[in-house]
Amino acid sequence: MVSSTAAKITFQRIFVPTDFSDISQRALDYAKSIARQYGSEILLAHVSQPIYPIGPPEGSWIDETEILQRREQQLEQMGAELRSEGFNARSISAAGLLEDELMASVQREKVDLIVLGTHGKTGLARFLFGSDAEDLLRHASSPVLVVGPAAAPAGAQAWHPRDVLCASDLDPNAAPIAAFAFMIASGYQAAFTLLHVEDSARKVNEEDFAQFERALIQLMPEDHGPIPALHTLLTDKISGHAIVKLAQERNSDLIVIGAHRASSAATHLMRGIAPQVFAEASCPVMVLQEP
Repeated sequence: MVSSTAAKITFQRIFVPTDFSDISQRALDYAKSIARQYGSEILLAHVSQPIYPIGPPEGSWIDETEILQRREQQLEQMGAELRSEGFNARSISAAGLLEDELMASVQREKVDLIVLGTHGKTGLARFLFGSDAEDLLRHASSPVLVVGPAAAPAGAQAWHPRDVLCASDLDPNAAPIAAFAFMIASGYQAAFTLLHVEDSARKVNEEDFAQFERALIQLMPEDHGPIPALHTLLTDKISGHAIVKLAQERNSDLIVIGAHRASSAATHLMRGIAPQVFAEASCPVMVLQEP
């Protein structure tokens, strides 16, 4: 489970879904980097779905059993390679509906971090497993680290963020996300920026921020030190580009944003901001559920 001691977050079980693509390999590289830091267990998972849910086209023949066996062998080989590199790793193979099987594995294994790759295509967010991964982002109780196509490679060193950027809508319910991001930064003595992007039609007043700040302070450890000043960007239209631009200017190596299980126009995920950030950010993006 995620643990927090002395203002430091640790990840003990890292769940990495894979479809054996280069994109999922990039996500696995980040999982390995984080595992080096914490001595985490890596859970490498693949869900086999029916090749023809309705039935094969007339005149065609698909040996589905052979394909499934080949995928299981590939998954086992990846797990063995991780163990040969010194990682504590297990392979998890399942068959069925993607989201259902992934969520069942996450809950059963008490996962505290999910690492996903994304194609970063425009329009609707197309993640590693298409729209199913968006469902995973909405429903996962653990943080989800999304590695987009523009994210820098993880490298062979242990994970050590030096600049953490947290984008928030300043709703008091989102205070736990900012506190989580702040504690990650504090644990590494990394720079921390709390960012709020607003448009001229929907500005946050001083009382709104005061409520958010009070909620944030209540979640901080006693020795948290001063709360960083709020960085506000005023734009004609709220978008993920402003978040990505500031992260690039600061050379951030982690962006943290919030999502909500329920449909809400106020969340970064629902407004379409998150897909822009995933596609363009030069660093991974951590998504946490708002209460």
